[in-house]
Amino acid sequence: RAYEGPPQFLLDAFGEAVIAGLRPKIPELLEKYYGTRPSNADAALKAAISRDARDPGAANVIGSGAKLPPQRSLNEALNAYDGPVLVPQGALDAVTGPERATERGETLGTLRPGVTAKLFQSGHCPHDETPELVAGAIGEWWPAAAERAAALEMRAPVAP
Repeated sequence: RAYEGPPQFLLDAFGEAVIAGLRPKIPELLEKYYGTRPSNADAALKAAISRDARDPGAANVIGSGAKLPPQRSLNEALNAYDGPVLVPQGALDAVTGPERATERGETLGTLRPGVTAKLFQSGHCPHDETPELVAGAIGEWWPAAAERAAALEMRAPVAP
C-alpha cells in the first residue's frame, strides 16, 4: 500500500501553526537570512512574503510536504540528468549554518562531471542577496548549457 501521509485536517492544522509562528518573524528572519546584504530584504519583499503567508492555501502547502514521496538523494537526482548543472550556494546560509552550507557547496561539485557548484559569500538566497555574483557565475556556466542544448537539438527527430 502506498504511503498516504497523515490525515489532511492534521496537515492543515500543522501548516496553520507553522505559519502563525513564522508570520510575525518575517522581517527578522529575512534580515538574518540576508546577512551580507540585509538591504535586499526590503519592505517590498517583506510585504510580499507576509501577503503570501496569509493566502488561504499557504497552510496546505506547508502541511502537504508530509505527503510527498521520500526524497531522492542528490546523487540519484543529478544522475537522472547528465547535462550541465549550476548550483549557487551561499556559504553564509543562516538556515543550515555556514559550516554545513560550505560543506554542501564543496561536495555538490564532486557528485558528477558537469555539476558546477559556486560558493558565494552570501546567505540563503545568493541569487537575491548577491545577484551580480550569481549572474557572473551564470555567464561563465552558460556556454556549457548552450552547447548541451545544441547537441540535443541535433539529435532531436525532425517532424515530417
